[in-house]
Amino acid sequence: EPPHRTLSCDVWQLTSLDLTCNKLGAEGAKAIAGALSSGMAVLKKIVLSTNDIEDEGAVAIGESLMSNWTLEELDLAGCSIGVKGGKALGAGLQDGSALLTSLDVGFNALDEEAALSIVRAARKHDKMTILGLGKCKIGPTGAQEIADYVLCTSMLTSLNVAYNRFGPEGAQAIAGALSGGVAVLTSIDLYGNEIG
Repeated sequence: EPPHRTLSCDVWQLTSLDLTCNKLGAEGAKAIAGALSSGMAVLKKIVLSTNDIEDEGAVAIGESLMSNWTLEELDLAGCSIGVKGGKALGAGLQDGSALLTSLDVGFNALDEEAALSIVRAARKHDKMTILGLGKCKIGPTGAQEIADYVLCTSMLTSLNVAYNRFGPEGAQAIAGALSGGVAVLTSIDLYGNEIG
């Protein structure tokens, strides 16, 4: 476009953005978070998987969730996000009014507490239908908290908790939630949890 022309408002009609494996980095994630916070973006789906956005990018996105009213799906799997970024995402979900129904933060460097902050936020708002928490170092105690969420949610239909540390005790907690008769979960990935 010639330099004298300005961007049309048509760019704000973009509803889906997939930037998988694009070396986006923290600065790119912060730019996307800024657009989400602007109140002008109408994005409903963002896929940033396999970009090294790290904690700095995740914090910015977490903060943007507090003021965004359009985003429904967010994929941050394998984005080099650590504990700080995971907790910021949980806080953004907890305190914000986001419409998020699908979130994947699996295969990052989150620990159990960061992952559970996301679970607690999802439970509070009960809008999440798909939740990805693969390889988040969740043990039997965390599995029990996830089971409590599965038992009471009226929305969650798909849960990926592969490669955690549930063990037999965690698997029994999940099984108890599923046999409670009220869970709406239709898909669960427990691969690599040594459930016995």
